Amino acid sequence: MKKIKDYEIKFATNTIVVSKKFSRNASKIGTDEFKTMMQLRELNMEIVEQVERPRRSVHRATYNQMRAYLSCLEEAERWLKEFEVVRMASKEKANPYQHVCEWYEKNFPNHRGLPELDENGKIINYADVSEDTSATTGTMIKVA
Repeated sequence: MKKIKDYEIKFATNTIVVSKKFSRNASKIGTDEFKTMMQLRELNMEIVEQVERPRRSVHRATYNQMRAYLSCLEEAERWLKEFEVVRMASKEKANPYQHVCEWYEKNFPNHRGLPELDENGKIINYADVSEDTSATTGTMIKVA
């Protein structure tokens, strides 16, 4: 449902959808919203409060957070070098940060969960990606 200013009359469903703010102000006698609500009630339509959709919480890692995670991997040097190459290559894209995030999410899909550690205390990465390949560009990246 799109965001409404104060209220919206929907003749197809015989309802009046009011915003939360409008409803709150309409409960105070003497306000303009109260007077409008009284007029709306005379229409004998069902009055419902707008249901707000839960906001999508997408927290993307910052470059520093990505580096910190990569430095904890078993092949930290290789991943950090590849990260820097992808980051530099992404500068010519319209949205470089999104490009790097897509690479990061593809290579480390479990980075938000609890890490599994090897005997040296390094994070084990189980991503299904081909060796030394940039996940978003499909080009080979040589890591020396």
